[in-house]
Amino acid sequence: MEAYKQILTVGKNREILIEGVPYSPGSKVEVTVLPSGKNIFEYTDNLVQKKGIPRYSLKEVEDIIHEYRGIK
Repeated sequence: MEAYKQILTVGKNREILIEGVPYSPGSKVEVTVLPSGKNIFEYTDNLVQKKGIPRYSLKEVEDIIHEYRGIK
């Protein structure tokens, strides 16, 4: 996966325009918007603590996903 990062300013209408992305037209992309100065790891760690979400091991996450998909 090729990551692409841009620091942008939210416009007056609370809109963000991302121009010149290195992907072909029609490509599916995922967009995550965070306040500048925070990284995704700090943000999720703070959110997990704030919401009281339990921490799971990778094995526990795998088991949950397999259970959800009906795989045993």
